[in-house]
Amino acid sequence: MNEKTFNLLGIVAAVMVVLSVVVGSWKPNPDFDNSAARYLVQDLSPNDIGAIEVKNGEDSARLVRSGKNFLVASKHNYPASNKEINSLISKCLKIRTSALVTEDADDHAGLHVVDGGEETQVLKFFDREDKPMLSLYVAPSPKSDEMGGGGFSVRLDGDDKVFHTDEWISFRGKGLDYVDKSLVEIPRDDTARVDVNTPAGVYTILSPEKGKIELQDVPEGQKVKGTSHESVFGAVSYLTLTDFLSEAEVKGLKFDSSYTVETRAKAVYTFEIAQKKEAKEAEGDAEPEEETKYFVRCRARYVGGDVMKPKDDDPQEELDRKEALLLAQDACALFNQQHQSWVYEISSWKAEQMVKPKAELLEEDDGKPEEVAASHILISYAGSSRSEATRTKEEAKARAEEVLQKVKDGGDFAELAKEYSDGPSGPDGGDLGTFKFDKMAKPFSEAAFALEVDAISDVVETEFGFHVIKRTK
Repeated sequence: MNEKTFNLLGIVAAVMVVLSVVVGSWKPNPDFDNSAARYLVQDLSPNDIGAIEVKNGEDSARLVRSGKNFLVASKHNYPASNKEINSLISKCLKIRTSALVTEDADDHAGLHVVDGGEETQVLKFFDREDKPMLSLYVAPSPKSDEMGGGGFSVRLDGDDKVFHTDEWISFRGKGLDYVDKSLVEIPRDDTARVDVNTPAGVYTILSPEKGKIELQDVPEGQKVKGTSHESVFGAVSYLTLTDFLSEAEVKGLKFDSSYTVETRAKAVYTFEIAQKKEAKEAEGDAEPEEETKYFVRCRARYVGGDVMKPKDDDPQEELDRKEALLLAQDACALFNQQHQSWVYEISSWKAEQMVKPKAELLEEDDGKPEEVAASHILISYAGSSRSEATRTKEEAKARAEEVLQKVKDGGDFAELAKEYSDGPSGPDGGDLGTFKFDKMAKPFSEAAFALEVDAISDVVETEFGFHVIKRTK
């Protein structure tokens, strides 16, 4: 190593020592009054804001005012969520400082409170003429002997003072962070009909009344596979976007499937669906995998006809019906206004429900019912699940055998249930209503589903105790 190189390294080392003093440790200024909360931003009128720019690492977003709302200019001018805009402004206004770090502008770069800093978050506000109003720089605070680690260094543009805040500050920097990702929310109970149209075929699922969901045109010799049709029926009970596309990006997509929902209030929502296979980025030397992405374009229409104006003497049920229809009309108009010009990417697991072939909802009919109705008399014992009984297991079994004999001798099942059953259905004559196989303990369902209607089981043991079961439907 020659002398020139040695001297150069010495200079670099000296500079690093100075930086470590500035960046690696700092002391709060004793003259800073932190006896009360100090808000960093003292003067920012939300109504005067014309644009906002956010930077966080490699992510950035620009939001511009359009009337009373904002658009995400950095993301195809998609409408921004007022909730997210208000949250961003509120975060800025709520920053409270707890100590003064430095007043020396030479320290700014080392503290990363400058535009372009490695760890810097930048938030800029512009007025309606696009003139700068306020710029804020935020970076993780270096360690302090007095204050410890954590917190952030914050600085306003045009001010050399850098302050410390103990609060967590994170400004999201992607344009997608500032949009409402909810496309539609249709509660399952409000849905009357779903039509699925795919290259594999067309099918319909109806709900004639709340809580009842029926796949139509089930072929002879087959039956619905469990509750698979219910998952398809409720696919848009809450549908969100993961991204959205410009018109240029839509080219080449083939919308060859559709999913249509009709609500009980006569609003019809149609989602045309396209698939696109792309190579998934592989890690390391692994072979790239292929993934399927799903895209939808959507529209709504009202099919309920004209609605008579509500009258003062209308019964409440009729007023509620008219109100629901009027709201459905407004919802369809608003839905089209918000979504008809866009194409959205949605999650694959949700889309796969919306385009599921009918064949995947069916299985061979083995003759067993999908659901049954039954009543039971439960005799529990000390130690059985959810039991308050004090009798022994042996005593419980003997009592169940005694009750079974009374039933066989012609005793009224419902009256015996009221007298003997320890279950919560006892006062109702043991009535459990209608249930599917997997809703009850397995031994109970096996016995109930094997019975003919009005038949009585032998004594059946489950974790809850001993049952006498009567199938009622």
